[in-house]
Amino acid sequence: MSLPVFPPSHEGSIENSIFQILSSIAMEELALSHILNAEGEKLQYALGTLEESEPPTPSTIDEIIEITQSVKDTVQQVGLTQMLLFGKMTEALKAYEKSSGSLPPPQPSPVFSLSYDTNGGHIDGPAIEAALHPQQGHPLNSHDIPTHGGHNSRPVAFIGWTAQQDTHFYEKTDSLPSVITAVDIVDQDVTVYAVWGYDDNGNAIPDILEGEFTLTYDTNSGHDDGPPMEFNLLQNTSHTLSTIIPTHDADGSGVEIIFIGWTAQQDTTIYSKDDEATSLPPLLTIVQIVDDNVTVFALWGYDQNDNGIPDIYEDTFTLDYDTNGGNNNGPPMETFLLPNHYQLNSTVIPTHAVDSGKNVLFIGWAAEPTPIYSGTDDKDELVSKLITAIDIVDNDITVYAVWGYDEDGDNIPDIMENMYILTYDVNGGNNNGPASKLVLAQSDYPLNDTVTPTHAAVSGRAIRFLGWTLARNITIYERTDATPSTVTTVDIHADTTVYALWGYANLPGLEATATPCTSAGSIDGYGWHLVRKTMIGSNTYLMLVAKGVNSYGAFGADNTYEGSDVQSEMTNICASSTHLKQIAVIPNLGNPSYQIPTTTEPTATMANGQTKNVFFAPSRQDAADGKNSCNWKFGDHWWTRTAVSSTNNQAWEWNPSAESTISSTVAASINVGYLPAVWVRVY
Repeated sequence: MSLPVFPPSHEGSIENSIFQILSSIAMEELALSHILNAEGEKLQYALGTLEESEPPTPSTIDEIIEITQSVKDTVQQVGLTQMLLFGKMTEALKAYEKSSGSLPPPQPSPVFSLSYDTNGGHIDGPAIEAALHPQQGHPLNSHDIPTHGGHNSRPVAFIGWTAQQDTHFYEKTDSLPSVITAVDIVDQDVTVYAVWGYDDNGNAIPDILEGEFTLTYDTNSGHDDGPPMEFNLLQNTSHTLSTIIPTHDADGSGVEIIFIGWTAQQDTTIYSKDDEATSLPPLLTIVQIVDDNVTVFALWGYDQNDNGIPDIYEDTFTLDYDTNGGNNNGPPMETFLLPNHYQLNSTVIPTHAVDSGKNVLFIGWAAEPTPIYSGTDDKDELVSKLITAIDIVDNDITVYAVWGYDEDGDNIPDIMENMYILTYDVNGGNNNGPASKLVLAQSDYPLNDTVTPTHAAVSGRAIRFLGWTLARNITIYERTDATPSTVTTVDIHADTTVYALWGYANLPGLEATATPCTSAGSIDGYGWHLVRKTMIGSNTYLMLVAKGVNSYGAFGADNTYEGSDVQSEMTNICASSTHLKQIAVIPNLGNPSYQIPTTTEPTATMANGQTKNVFFAPSRQDAADGKNSCNWKFGDHWWTRTAVSSTNNQAWEWNPSAESTISSTVAASINVGYLPAVWVRVY
């Protein structure tokens, strides 16, 4: 059970000191009430009348007498303590009367309590929190988890807290109850109630929560006052992070350390004013729940001037929302913004008072103040003024509300009649998609094809944009999956939203990685031989085979290279490019041919639909010139290169009748070592 929460300290007067003494007396009385309650439940347990908690064997008369005496002794001690507290309170009140004279006592702000009712569970949940001032969103204690003795001979586990008592024991197949993690303290004491679920597998997790995911807030060496763990998060959903701010001890020299934000990876650095703000790891406000529990980590910074702003953010900027004559109920100012591109707040809609007897409605935001638009004003001018995003470079930004009259009372600004909003929803991606746009009603309106949104990696895998769809689809598609149809135009006859569709950038284990291009052609630590170069449009693609004994060979048309040609060509390629990117590992084919399409980028499913990696044994049999006849060992078999036709690439055929001869000829003299082959793109 956690310690009670004491009221805040008030220093500076005798009166306030006396109030602190009286508060301490009240807290001691509260503790005594808990002791008396525990003694009562002890006696109930012995008598077998405590719900769901019968003793393993019935108590004997002697045992009941012994327990009764123990309870009696405790109650007597409580009584003596209360007498002492009464005397203490009397003296405190006398001292107050002497010190206050005719002045009225200070009027403290009202305070209330928060009680945790374990709802039939053991009395091991959080203690009552007393002396709480009115507030919104007071976080519930998430650290002292109550337990339960079971129900109907079945184990039970804690699900969470509810605002109303719920005595149902939840089965795995039940719908989840609505649990809460915070309460509003307004004008009365508050009680929350534990809710329970069966735990038939005994893993301390209610069966109803099995298969759901959690979000944990790790304060990363800060105080244990961050947001509570969140439960019941569904797969493939986005989740907004809590706004509860954790705190941290000052450093050894007394410099304050304050919260910067949440990150996906733990970073133990405490950032100072000497660090660049651009060196901060990406800060999260939303997380993706994919297929596992998620933990976010607090990031901390020094605040040497005690202004409540991390020193590293002293040179950041603000975005202010000016309601431009409207009521002051627009979005709050956004602070600590680094130079970047930002979407404007679209969830908080300001309002405007009636003007000259006409209703005034919000239209959007502009970079400069505008008049109130009427239905006869130029629609094109309005469209040219509206913005949904801003770029912060080196100064604070203010945007201004745009208003329009609504004389016909249809709750649509008159100037926007027959105009609709086209919204580009990035669907879990980064907030860098096309801006929303006000569009006149029309058919086949072309979607923005110049701004391509991006998406953070998921489980270490890169994500690519597939296009826009008319319905939200949270699936991230594999390259081998059939994907829904995408659209490039939409019919605008109402407010319309299109949604980004996402796919993995490559097959599992074949993530695209950029590697500096050097004349040695090093990728992932291997040395490589260039065996083929081809062009697809303006892009250059190379097929490389890992270096080994005689591990280069002629693989057909489109500029093949052998021997001394390799080094010079790699040098030429690197002189005009900066990186190589692996795009596919050559698949394990039944009859491998390395001809690739000349119009599309190679993929890891170039033939036969297979995606297994092939590994070359650099074992080959050469003719006298080392080029015209060669044999390679793929897997367990030797293959002989033959020309399929005068216009096709060289291919390999497995000749079982000749395999034993080939093997005996070369196996004794060639160093066999299995190394990969890859396609790379030069960029």
